[in-house]
Amino acid sequence: MSVKEKLGAIADSIRSRTGEKVKYSLDEMAEKIRLLGAPDSLSRYDLNGDGFVDDNDLSVLCEKINERSTDEFFDLNGDGKVDLDDYAILDSILTKIGYGALSGDALADDIMYGRTAVVLGEKVTGIHQCPVVPDESDATATESDILYGMTAYVGGEKLTGSHVCKSGASGASSELLHSLIDRSIETFSSDELTVIGPYGFSGCKKLKSVSLPKLEAMAGTYPFYQCESLKEVDFPKAVMSSSCFYAFNGCKSLERVNLPSVDSLASRPGTFSGCSLLTEVNLPKCKALGAMTFQKCTSLKRISLPSFNGDFLAQEFKDCTSLKRVDLGGSVNFQKTYAFQNCTALEALIIRGDTVGKLSNVNNFASSSIASGSGYIYVPSALLGSYKSASNWSTYASQFRAIEDYPEICG
Repeated sequence: MSVKEKLGAIADSIRSRTGEKVKYSLDEMAEKIRLLGAPDSLSRYDLNGDGFVDDNDLSVLCEKINERSTDEFFDLNGDGKVDLDDYAILDSILTKIGYGALSGDALADDIMYGRTAVVLGEKVTGIHQCPVVPDESDATATESDILYGMTAYVGGEKLTGSHVCKSGASGASSELLHSLIDRSIETFSSDELTVIGPYGFSGCKKLKSVSLPKLEAMAGTYPFYQCESLKEVDFPKAVMSSSCFYAFNGCKSLERVNLPSVDSLASRPGTFSGCSLLTEVNLPKCKALGAMTFQKCTSLKRISLPSFNGDFLAQEFKDCTSLKRVDLGGSVNFQKTYAFQNCTALEALIIRGDTVGKLSNVNNFASSSIASGSGYIYVPSALLGSYKSASNWSTYASQFRAIEDYPEICG
């Protein structure tokens, strides 16, 4: 093979991995190879074996992390564990080739608390410090005496302590920090807490109940990750920041969720993924979902999202095997794949929007009752013909019904 032919083959390999259709100069090719590695080195990260390295591989890795897999194939850094450090490696690679779930090379969350992130190919380990360092000369007790909601009797008075991290010059917000929570707690309550920081309660496997009446925001990744004993969430004022990924992922005892102020879960993957006992969800203001929002919520039978009018990204209800009814207040664009895969009990998908949304791939209903012919999609009568003839929707033309004709189902 000539030098020209070799360069052409390398360029073709890079284009197939980046999705770019442009020609490369030699300098540009050198930079791509520096970022991506040798032309076949990315195959190590094709975790689902489909020939591509993309967000589907990230989904597979997340599942393996949730399963606590010990499979060496998914241990990307070779430390003997399949965990969030492997996630950080794959996410960094996906970001560089244009598929990353995060916008940027790393967030502050990725390097806080002594955790390690890969930034532009370099390992960076960060350490968190509270933004205001107080003068401790007047202290009369150690931090262990008053942290974590522990109770003491002082001068005959019963005192219960809690940590407040003052942020900003005004010190107006009270933020719960991951590093200051006892992982063995079973209950937590605070009348002052307004913000849960990244990883706030992550790994509190015995936590059964949380009372936070003034909570305003979950402001970072994994706030309740794998809180396996938590049964109910009721945060009437709280919203989720754009970086609030996998908020309740792996909360396998969670049954009820009330989040009436959350206006969107877009770009927030895996919010309730793996919550296998979840049956009641109240998200009245939510306009959009993120990838894998309710994946493997196997007890969820019905859900109503009256304000919904946005996007599904991928696998939102995948493997929700008990799901019978989904009611969306507006239109929906299925941007990627497998939104309702394996929803074998789905009887009614109600889409009330006044426009025909995009269905990117017919596999959004793969192995579902809609694909098998026993489930139906209900849309406004004025759009019935348009849906039946629209791209990809036409595959399910026989499963469409008019909302107005079935008031007993759609009323």
